[in-house]
Amino acid sequence: MSRIFIENLPKNITENEIVNKFSEKGEITDVKLRKSKRNAFVGFKLPEQAQDACEYFNKTFINSSRISVKIADTVRAYQSNTIQNVKKVKKKFDPFDELKDDPEFQDFLKLQRNTDSSKNQRIWDDDALLGNQVQISKSIDNEEKENKAEEDLDTENKANLRCKKSFEFTVKIQGLPYKIKKSQLKDFLKPIRPLSMRFVPNVKGIAYVSFRNSNDLNAAMIKHRGFLNGHRIEIKRFKDSNKNAGKESISSKCGSSDTKKFESKNGEIPEPIIESGRIYVRNLSYTCTEDDLRVLFEKFGVLTEVHLPIDVNTKKPKGFAFITFMFPEHAVKAYNEIDKTDFQGRLIHLLPAYHKIESKYAANRNSDPNINHSAKSSYKQTKIEENKESDCATRWNTLFVRPNAVADIMAKNLQQNKLDLLTSNDSKTNVAVRMALGETQIVNEIKQFLIDNGVDLHTFERSNSDQSERSKTTILVKNLEAGTEESEIKQLFERFGLVKKVLLPPHGITAIVEMQEPNEAKFAFKKLSYQNFKHHPIYLEWAPQNIFTQETVEDQKSMRQEDFNLEARIDDRCDSNDQEDLDPDATVYVKNLNFETTESDFRKHFEQIGRIYSATIAKKKTSKGILSMGYGFIQFYRRNDAKKSIIELQNSYLDQHKIEIKLSNRSIVENKSVVKKKNFPPQTNLKQTGSKICVKNIPFEATINDITKIFNVYGKIKSVRIPRKLSGSSKFRGFGFVDFVTKEDAKRAFDSLSSSTHLYGRPLVLEWARDDSLDDGSESSLNFASVLDSDAQRIGSKTARYFSFQNDSTNNTG
Repeated sequence: MSRIFIENLPKNITENEIVNKFSEKGEITDVKLRKSKRNAFVGFKLPEQAQDACEYFNKTFINSSRISVKIADTVRAYQSNTIQNVKKVKKKFDPFDELKDDPEFQDFLKLQRNTDSSKNQRIWDDDALLGNQVQISKSIDNEEKENKAEEDLDTENKANLRCKKSFEFTVKIQGLPYKIKKSQLKDFLKPIRPLSMRFVPNVKGIAYVSFRNSNDLNAAMIKHRGFLNGHRIEIKRFKDSNKNAGKESISSKCGSSDTKKFESKNGEIPEPIIESGRIYVRNLSYTCTEDDLRVLFEKFGVLTEVHLPIDVNTKKPKGFAFITFMFPEHAVKAYNEIDKTDFQGRLIHLLPAYHKIESKYAANRNSDPNINHSAKSSYKQTKIEENKESDCATRWNTLFVRPNAVADIMAKNLQQNKLDLLTSNDSKTNVAVRMALGETQIVNEIKQFLIDNGVDLHTFERSNSDQSERSKTTILVKNLEAGTEESEIKQLFERFGLVKKVLLPPHGITAIVEMQEPNEAKFAFKKLSYQNFKHHPIYLEWAPQNIFTQETVEDQKSMRQEDFNLEARIDDRCDSNDQEDLDPDATVYVKNLNFETTESDFRKHFEQIGRIYSATIAKKKTSKGILSMGYGFIQFYRRNDAKKSIIELQNSYLDQHKIEIKLSNRSIVENKSVVKKKNFPPQTNLKQTGSKICVKNIPFEATINDITKIFNVYGKIKSVRIPRKLSGSSKFRGFGFVDFVTKEDAKRAFDSLSSSTHLYGRPLVLEWARDDSLDDGSESSLNFASVLDSDAQRIGSKTARYFSFQNDSTNNTG
């Protein structure tokens, strides 16, 4: 529970004083003060904060009053307790319950009633006349009641007519200041004189104003989108859609039930939750986020949408949300368990929600079975279908570059005409090779720019899987015109909300836009998908989750000196000990280190065991500086020393901390080339096995000379082989092998060409080839040999069947 109940408050205390008093223990989301009863309810964002406030403030004093603080009961528990108490009270105040079945007590009651009636009757009165008088009096009473009912009906009908007339020319005014008065609203509407003005109870910023005739109403509509005390005012015509108004009472027509009418949606009634699976949640705290709602409702089933509207001016939630479940029965379960419970200190209320509004074309396609879905549609219908498909998580290559943009950039860099670049008859390289190398260079420049600006490229690789999470505020913008500026992208997205960050790599052909609010990002994504920008449609894609790292270029500059010192220490260590080999599995993992322990103290503590190659404490960079993470690694020269350290130094104390030691799976650090390079992602899941690269998805029109010229830029090539089809034709099979002289050249070519390199419009797919030596006895070579054996057997069987058929035919003819 995140709400507390406070009793015995001072009489003159205010809500602000309660907030100032109890905000010491956490963030307060709701305060309900009842001065007449001298108690209050206070809601906190977290249940732990409410528990701390209860323990801290209970039996303390506010002024001279000793307050009592406890965790508030739930609404359901309070209602059940109230029903039980009412039942107990009824049983308590029934003194004749035991005498109902007693016959002597019933005789006593009859005798007592006869004596009471005989007191008002004279002895000589006739009993028959008395009965007639009773009937006459009853008839008179009935006539009086009928006359009174007719009078009430007349007054009710007159009041209904007055109520209808008052609502005939009514407008709804939104966006008003919360503390506005009727006099200020009258000044705003001058020279128009309104007939009546009504503010909705417990709803701020909304008012309903009625006029005498339509001319006054039209004059008031002219002030639509005007300003009042810095607030933009919206005025809309209000129409009463309740057809059964005459059957309700006067108070329900002109009183509080008007708010229910105003909330109706053109007479539409929301479907039950079991049919729609959509829930309307209200009375949420103004600090609530979509992630908080997902955590709350995902316990009951899979969610398809969480919509939390925000205020345009304050950028804070409006206090309500829409939750849509994939299966309606999960929504019913959530409604039964969460309705009227506290969430972040407030009692939330769940109601059935209206269906989400969809486009007319989509509604017609879903409702009309006679429509041919395979038939061609018009441009607008095709546009709607594209917008629907734009909600898909991935649609294009993350580092997609349009070939036309590549040609423009290359022509600008080479200071050459674009036509001459594409039609040049250079014998060294053809157009396809030049475009592929130019695209590779541009993509590598984009990658380096993103790394320098704190973008984690690992997330781009993980985004290819269907289970990867997507950001709700960051959008990848692709297919831009070459030379697009950052101000143009910012101006394009600022129409839909506040833009937090824009990253535009060199040449301006792709961008990353981060917006502040998820709802504004969704709206921008929906409106700008496939919209023409500088004569080209822009492609939008939701960026992977946690795309931005905590380290940017400025952070890397501050850590550059430390990295240099680390490499220098490794250099010295490697130079002095390069003649001596290290044993494998000689590294131990040490945890529960003191955060103030230095690497020198850490090293000295283990030097008593044996010679140490390296001592490293894991660290992280925070806003307060570089801090220890509480664990480290000790690498010995000999494996026996590592085992000895586990036996002798286990549970020993280092800087008043009992450390724990165990063997580590960390690889041996031999030289500085294996120092971890930050932010550079591995290009594939396969490790480098040698100097040979397998190239897939090669176009059939490509030649060996094209592949050689593309890979020859990154080092000396030993051989290039592209297998041909087994049918004996000269056509290639669509894959090949490129073998470099050194592994370093192969690694450089693999890193550069595996991101996004297109040859004749097809992206090249690179993998590390397996070792083709068949006599080393390894598992991979055996597998490869088995594959060759199976191919040979298959070809041999076909050949045998062919010659057996030829022999049979000759024997038959002979």
